Amino acid sequence: MPTNDEAKLTAVQALTSTNLGYNGDWLSLFNLYGIPGSDFNGRLLDWANGRLSKQYTNLQDALNAVALLEGVASWGQLGTFSPSSATLDLNFETGRYFANGVVYSSIAALVAGLSGTYTRATSATYFDSAGTLQTAASGTARVGTVPGLTTRMGYLAEEARQNDALWNRDLTNAAWVKTTATAAKDQTGIDGVASSASSLTATAGNATCLQTVVLASSARFQSAYVKRLVGSGTVEMTTDNRVTWTPVTVTSAWTRVTIPTQTLINPIFGFRIVTSGDSIAVDYVQNETGAFATSPIATTTGAVTRNADVLNLPATGWYSATAGTFYAEYITNVAGATVNVATLYSADTLERIDLQINTAALRNPRTVKAGAAVTSMTVGTYTTLTLDKFAAAFADGNSATVVNGGAVTTNATTSNMPTGVATLSVGSRNGTGPLSGLIRRIFYLPTRQADAVIQGWTA
Repeated sequence: MPTNDEAKLTAVQALTSTNLGYNGDWLSLFNLYGIPGSDFNGRLLDWANGRLSKQYTNLQDALNAVALLEGVASWGQLGTFSPSSATLDLNFETGRYFANGVVYSSIAALVAGLSGTYTRATSATYFDSAGTLQTAASGTARVGTVPGLTTRMGYLAEEARQNDALWNRDLTNAAWVKTTATAAKDQTGIDGVASSASSLTATAGNATCLQTVVLASSARFQSAYVKRLVGSGTVEMTTDNRVTWTPVTVTSAWTRVTIPTQTLINPIFGFRIVTSGDSIAVDYVQNETGAFATSPIATTTGAVTRNADVLNLPATGWYSATAGTFYAEYITNVAGATVNVATLYSADTLERIDLQINTAALRNPRTVKAGAAVTSMTVGTYTTLTLDKFAAAFADGNSATVVNGGAVTTNATTSNMPTGVATLSVGSRNGTGPLSGLIRRIFYLPTRQADAVIQGWTA
């Protein structure tokens, strides 16, 4: 009876079709998956991490984690197993991007190395790991955080939005009509820049600061970054010309406060400070069409648009047309609309693998052939602004999906794999159905991983 090490080697040989001895066969496996380097143990660690949803720095810990996925307690106890590893691993949190045997240190380098594309023809903002607002130049992908929700980093994939609030950092401007209130541009803003934001002080009770914008009827979402400077009285916001005043929670730290969407013509929006003498700081007032707030957009004399983020990578080399398994970690703010975490698609988009959340907020990985869904699985209801760990495996007659370590949903539809797949779109389908959120990591293995493995990834 073969030892466990012999059984593992036999599994490796079955995949590599080699018989070169222990080191030779494992090196062939590393070469098969394009794992670079000259140090055997370093390449073994990279191979193991390519099997796992968590990244390890200690080799033995990584190997034991692989064994646990295979259903045994340790690497030494593991015999026959599946040695396949990721051929694509986009770890936006750590800044390590692996594809076709090459490691890239940035999204720009990844895009250039794979001859992919990233487009957003406007500048855009994001929060760095310290929670300070930064601005990315036009055409530069953003990797940032969601303050108040997570300090962990991810790729920001947002839809296009326009901020119609003018002079949204400067409440001293005449666009803001003050009644028994005084404004000064004297506050350090959420970008850490001195005198980039405004203070607003009530000189009498129920002081207001309002702006009118001429717009056709649309669903308006109002937000602003506010913090308390003096006092403890009520602070309110309106977006419907004072018909409704919404109390907002204000602390000594910058907090983004919001008003639920209202459908309005010519919105009149702004602030009311109920108690005379109270003072607040205000930054990045935003009035946009939609059901949620997006990343801050600076304005002065006119409305400003931030274009959508579109990241596309060729599927050449790392993708298998016969079977494969995806893993993704993400957060989105969208509810009631289809959003795409990632999509593999053909030139005409009629042949696809969609990793999406549908209009009913169900995770809905599926394959599409000739424009019609063939394998369509649904699992769990997504709650906006919560982290999802989502895996989906596809093969002819043998597909499965799981989220957050829950029960595995399977699908036995045959002849389900798309043909002519050429492009992976991350965070949308080439701009359609954008995630409007943050992706921490996506990786892909060109094999159908076992149900227990994908369940373990997402736990």
